Amino acid sequence: MNNSSANTDIDFKQAVEAQNSSFDSFLKNQEKDLKNKMQPEIRQSSNQLWLLVSVLMLSIIGLGVFTLFQKQNSEKQIAQLKNQSVAGVQETNGNVIIGAEGFSLVLKSPAPQAFKLDRRTVPFEFIPNKTASASRFVARINRDSKELVSGVEIVVSEYDNKLNLEDYNKSVVSKLGSEWTVKDTLATLPKSIKLTKYISSINPNDEIYTALTADNYYLIKIYNQTTKYADLAELSRFTDGILDTLYLN
Repeated sequence: MNNSSANTDIDFKQAVEAQNSSFDSFLKNQEKDLKNKMQPEIRQSSNQLWLLVSVLMLSIIGLGVFTLFQKQNSEKQIAQLKNQSVAGVQETNGNVIIGAEGFSLVLKSPAPQAFKLDRRTVPFEFIPNKTASASRFVARINRDSKELVSGVEIVVSEYDNKLNLEDYNKSVVSKLGSEWTVKDTLATLPKSIKLTKYISSINPNDEIYTALTADNYYLIKIYNQTTKYADLAELSRFTDGILDTLYLN
């Protein structure tokens, strides 16, 4: 080949650089296009993520509010139950039931407003090292610088087979003292439960009854210190009939 015929104007290095430059531009354009295409997807994913986070936050807040509401409602119900337990009063089939440990008073109509129920734990004095539940449903009236009591107190202790009825009554007599004497034995309560009656030589309007069941020892105290006051006759009448309302469990 004739060298003089060769095209000395062709610069191969420049051509290669031109091709490389075009390819680089092509790659950059492709990268740019890919980024532009990816950005909506990234934004869409980001929006979905924030939506999910928002839903979760709202769910957590809603669950917290619901839990708080349920807790407050439960606490209210518990408080109501506690109040009912303390009061021990409920109405069933037109009767007013005063319930306490080991017994109930079933009244045909509400008791006079002055009567209140209270409970406490006391030593059971008739058997050593034994406790009892003492419930009082009484009215307390201040008159002539004295406190007058009208109503009933019932002391209940779980039966432990240590004393039969005769031995239990002997123990009661010895603890009550000479003021109290046995009057008679009655069987006036439901389930044919026998009551032994004791009367006081000092306060003849006060009475004590004892009973023994398969479950409990009972000591029943009747206070009727309002009988001589005409304006307190309602309290006295209620107390006079209180044994007729008594049901031992």
